[in-house]
Amino acid sequence: MLFTIDSLLNSPKFIKAVIDRALVTMGELDKVFWKDYLVYEKANPDGSFKTYMGTQVGVIAGTVIDRYAGKPVRKRHALTRGFGEVACLGDAYQMDNTRLERLSVLIEEYNALNIQSTNGDAISAKMDEIVDFLADDVRQCMLAPMKRLDIMLGELRFKGATKVDGKANKQGVSVSDMKLPIYTKAAASADKDNILSWLETEFVDKVRTKGMLFATAEMNRHTFNTRIAASKEFQSKFTMKFGDMEFNTGGIVTPDMVNRLIESVGMPFRVRIKDEYVQVSESESVNIVPDDRISFLPFMNDRTRLGYMRWKKPYEMTDKVNDGRAYQDIEGGRGFISSKRTDEGRFMEYGFEAIPDINIPNKMAIADLSKLG
Repeated sequence: MLFTIDSLLNSPKFIKAVIDRALVTMGELDKVFWKDYLVYEKANPDGSFKTYMGTQVGVIAGTVIDRYAGKPVRKRHALTRGFGEVACLGDAYQMDNTRLERLSVLIEEYNALNIQSTNGDAISAKMDEIVDFLADDVRQCMLAPMKRLDIMLGELRFKGATKVDGKANKQGVSVSDMKLPIYTKAAASADKDNILSWLETEFVDKVRTKGMLFATAEMNRHTFNTRIAASKEFQSKFTMKFGDMEFNTGGIVTPDMVNRLIESVGMPFRVRIKDEYVQVSESESVNIVPDDRISFLPFMNDRTRLGYMRWKKPYEMTDKVNDGRAYQDIEGGRGFISSKRTDEGRFMEYGFEAIPDINIPNKMAIADLSKLG
C-alpha cells in the first residue's frame, strides 16, 4: 500500500501507532508529576464539580458510658464545601515546511521500497523511521496539558494557591485564583541556625493538636542544601562513624543523613528532594518546586492520594469537526489529538479539560523559609 502525508496523518490507526511510540520513548524529562499525587475523577457533563475540603478528620475518642445508659449522639465533622470547574486546555502545533519536506522524503522512500523490494524487514524499518519522526510532534500534544496541570498542582502544594494569568497564555485567557486553606507558617531570621528544632516545634508538636501527622517533607535541592544541610544545628549534631573513627560531616550532607537524624529524635516525617522542571517557553525551563518552601504531606499510597484530577471529555470529541481531520484519543479517552491541513499549513492539535482538586488541605502544611536571610 502506498501512502501520502494526508493518508498517514488522517489515519487513526497510524496516529495511534505514533502515540504508542511516543509513550515508549518518553524520558525522565517527560515525567508527569501530578500523577504521583492525584487520581482521575470525572466532573459533571458541563465540567462543574462539587468539592469537599477536609474529607479526612481525626477520630475522636469514644465515650465511656454506663452499661444501661443511652449513647450520646455525635455529629460528623462539617466539611468545607465548594464548587469548581475544569479548565479547557488546547494548542495547535504547526509543522513547518522543512519538517514536512523531510516527512515527504521518508514516505517516498517507503513507497519505493514497497514497490521494489520484497524485504519485509526493510519495509517495516522504514515505517518505523516515519513513526519515530512524528513521535516528537505527538509527544508535544500529549505532554503540554499535563505540564500545565503539573504547574498548577505544584503551586497548590507549595504556595496553597494557583492561578493562570493572561501572560501565561497566548490567547490571554485567565483562570481565577484557586486558594486552599493549608496551614502555613513562616520562619523568622532568628530560626536560621536551629531550623530543625523550629520544624519540629511548628510541624510536629503544634500540629498534632490540630490532628495533623506528616509522612513527607518535600523541598527542592537548593532549599535542602542552603536551609537544612548548611544549618549549624545539623552540622553540630550529626557525625559519621566508620569503625572506631568518628568525624563531622564537614558540609557533605545527603537526605539520608538528615532522615537518620530526624528519625533518631522521633520526628515522624522524612525529607524528600523534589526538583520538577517544566519548560514554559522555547528557551526557559523552570523548577515548579520553589526555593525556600517545604510542603508537608500525609502518608500516601495507590489508594490514598491528595485528591483528584477532575476532568470532562471535550465536546469536540463528541461532535467532531468534519473537515477531514483525524482524531485519536489520549489519556484513556479523556482528551484527543487531531491533525488537519489548512491553507496556512499542517497542524497537530490537542484538547483536554481538567483541573486539580485537593480535598485534604487540612492534612497538609507549608513552611515558608524566605525570611531566614
